[in-house]
Amino acid sequence: NGTKWEKAGGGWSLNGNSGTNPATHFMGTSDNQDIVFKRNNQLSALLNNASSNTSFGVGSFNLTTTGTGNTAIGKDALFSIQTGGNNTAIGGQNQYITTTGSQNTGLGHSALFQNTSGGDNIAIGVASLGYNSAGSSGIAIGSWAMFQANNTTIPFLNTNIAIGSWSLAGSPTPANNTGLGNNGIGFFALRNNSSGSRNNTLGTETLF
Repeated sequence: NGTKWEKAGGGWSLNGNSGTNPATHFMGTSDNQDIVFKRNNQLSALLNNASSNTSFGVGSFNLTTTGTGNTAIGKDALFSIQTGGNNTAIGGQNQYITTTGSQNTGLGHSALFQNTSGGDNIAIGVASLGYNSAGSSGIAIGSWAMFQANNTTIPFLNTNIAIGSWSLAGSPTPANNTGLGNNGIGFFALRNNSSGSRNNTLGTETLF
């Protein structure tokens, strides 16, 4: 500038910028390429167009996945995803070890944490459906709801509905591994059920 050297062009400063115009200034790409953020060389955010994958959070997602339509928000959300698609994970370690499971929706820290291949599950609440690995079509709403449910005997079926904290939780034991078609609504409802099926409860601690 006649007195000192200044950065040429419109580079972004590490100390913030002034005089920006949101109509013309932006952070991103002007071509059809993915946007990747890393922290300590670990994937921390991904905006992908071709596969419709989106992530935000340290360790959320990995770049080797072939699954499509996944959304991961939170530290280590969908950390292990491989071929699974159309999963939505919001919360730290949500669907942490899901690899091939698809069409799962998790909201809350560690929801569907152990799920690997189960699909079409809905888990809302901290650790809800946390130990499910292969069970599908389960609905858990409430902290720790269906926490231990795994349905290992019929791995492709869950069909249990738990609404309320610790409902159908089976924690610490016995785990609900074989019970199907249960509807537990209420705090602690059907909490210790292990193998019973087609039970319907409404109210606090019903069939506890």
